[in-house]
Amino acid sequence: MAYRIAADAGGGAADIEIFIKVTPNAHADLVGAVELQADGTLRLAVKVRAAPEDGAANKAVIKLLAKEFGIAKSALAIRRGETSRMKTVSAPDSEALRARLSAL
Repeated sequence: MAYRIAADAGGGAADIEIFIKVTPNAHADLVGAVELQADGTLRLAVKVRAAPEDGAANKAVIKLLAKEFGIAKSALAIRRGETSRMKTVSAPDSEALRARLSAL
């Protein structure tokens, strides 16, 4: 799985952490398949046309994932990997999102 459920320590709603590998400067914006990385982790392949300059690629990733999963952009956040291709994005937990991620 390229995601995990992260329970809120304060007893609030859980989040889903989505592990992604971003390819900036791609020919098209797209969410690809889950890929096995050299370190043995699974990551969702995400390609964006934006360049990795001034946060443009990160903004494009959030916009693309929001559209792909039917979630508001404001509900998504990059938790780890702001300056890396390997990122962890958090989203509110829902059955619909779990089903969509499991299908990839």
